[in-house]
Amino acid sequence: MKENLFELVRKGDIGVIDRLTSENINQRSDIIGSESTLLHEAIASGQDLIALELIKRGIDLNAQNKEKRTALFYAATYQNRIVAQAIIKAGADINLTDRHGNNALWAALLSSRKDYDLFEYILSAGGDINSKNIYGRSAADMAKTKPTLLDIARKYSKE
Repeated sequence: MKENLFELVRKGDIGVIDRLTSENINQRSDIIGSESTLLHEAIASGQDLIALELIKRGIDLNAQNKEKRTALFYAATYQNRIVAQAIIKAGADINLTDRHGNNALWAALLSSRKDYDLFEYILSAGGDINSKNIYGRSAADMAKTKPTLLDIARKYSKE
């Protein structure tokens, strides 16, 4: 019987790490329509230790699921600074966009609850605040509506 690594990740079974090989570390979920990676699953399930180990073991950091969301986008959505930092430090492309044209900076901004720490971190690491989504809006546009965000944006402005 084939072990379902995704189920082990969801359950937080740290033993899943011992089952990883170069052939299965980048497998995609067989849930119809998902196409998520083990790293997406670990982040969504709040399994930080597993996520950090997957990053260390060389999982594809730029893999996108069916919505074209990366693991960094997930970490930003779940406001998980520890995992987001590890992903960025390991060399992920910060500015990949989802099917709506939103990057991880957008995800951090839209998911924040008045604490813009992760938004600022991604911006400081090279997040493109001027990248427009398919609706013609950018994180810079949103920043103009909130004084705190505007101050953060100005701090990292290249102008």
